Amino acid sequence: MFHLARACALVAVALISQIASSQAAEYAVVGESGAAMRAGDMPRFYRVTTLEPGTLVQVLGESNGWAEVVYPESLNVYVEASRSRKIDDTTIELTKPSSLLAPSALLGASGSWCPLYEEPLPVGTRLELVEEAVGLDQKVTKYLVKPPRALRLPRGFVKKDQLRTPTPGELASVSRPDEGATPARATDDPEPGKVAPPKEDVKTVEAGEEGPPTYEGVDTSLLGPIVTRDLPPVQATGQAETLATDGVAQPKAVEPSRDLATLTIMQLNQAFDELRSLPREQMDAGLEELLAECRRSAKALASEPALVESIQQRIRWIELRMKLRDQRRRIQQTLDEADQRRSQLAEQIRAWQTSRSYTVIGRVSPSTLYDGNRLPLMYRVESVDGRGYQRTIGYLRPGPGEDYEELIGAIVGVIGQSTFDSALGVRIITPERIDPLDPQSP
Repeated sequence: MFHLARACALVAVALISQIASSQAAEYAVVGESGAAMRAGDMPRFYRVTTLEPGTLVQVLGESNGWAEVVYPESLNVYVEASRSRKIDDTTIELTKPSSLLAPSALLGASGSWCPLYEEPLPVGTRLELVEEAVGLDQKVTKYLVKPPRALRLPRGFVKKDQLRTPTPGELASVSRPDEGATPARATDDPEPGKVAPPKEDVKTVEAGEEGPPTYEGVDTSLLGPIVTRDLPPVQATGQAETLATDGVAQPKAVEPSRDLATLTIMQLNQAFDELRSLPREQMDAGLEELLAECRRSAKALASEPALVESIQQRIRWIELRMKLRDQRRRIQQTLDEADQRRSQLAEQIRAWQTSRSYTVIGRVSPSTLYDGNRLPLMYRVESVDGRGYQRTIGYLRPGPGEDYEELIGAIVGVIGQSTFDSALGVRIITPERIDPLDPQSP
């Protein structure tokens, strides 16, 4: 009996450790720019939802710069109609094991193919029905359901650098499992979203057997009879693992669901029209996602050339739109850099004007008419307002045998004798001193 007591103690310690670790959840807060939650831990996986700045999320793990976080309570998922049956207007029951499908924020049911759970839910799992997803043939292809959270938590993936550590005040809003929680009553008919417990033989310590020994000064309250159950057999998921050369198991790449063919022309057209109706910034952000799903659908429908050509037309439009978007971004970046440069030059000119009494400050340029052939040689002095905004503020008249060719394009400060030319409307300056002011100008 001593060995039985010792075994019971070990089981109790293991149970306590498991409970403690489950309650030691980690949390993070979405940064100021928000965060896209994706179906997998790579950018190629489609977006599931967008988390608003300041959202508190539970973190289940981290890898390769991605955080695995729990779905928001309001986020629903899909299950294939071929793997389930409708019990009533509010309940779906699995007829085959299913990992459920992470929802696509852009394409909805038609673009949702990535498994939600690593291990499938067993046959008989009941889920709360939200709505039906109907295909082009007016048949139900998927059901939108609430993901069960009793056995495992639905999770998505967010870039780790888009999260931050929560403050104590933010953590205080997290409800703990032992605060006001009422244990769920077990029933033969589980509620929607709950998994029916397997009916197994329960083994307990027989009545009349000697209980665990007691020791003075030792708490043996956890060493009483413990209810044990036979573990159900492990069900094969069909997703074999491959071993790398170093002997570490590598997970098989996630393949699209067999219902990928439901990504029909009608559904793509609907997503295409919805994307085009969005504001430009939002439409530009969704181009890559729609392009990926169009290409995926074209590949799945390779045996239908007419449908593929229709999809290719949308692909060409999306690629053209992406090219225009990238050109617009480069132009805007160039303009922003020019504005920054003009601001810097304006600050420098104010500093130069206060430090020395220059007659004129500007950029030297050649004159088309005053080239020294038919008329005297003079050089224009342009205002420093940036390329494309030049205006003539004066002329430089070099002395005999002088020219300022090496100063063309440079920003200079000029000290000299000036006279106002009423026909030109500007001053003509005979330089006594010319100082190059901008080392970055030619």
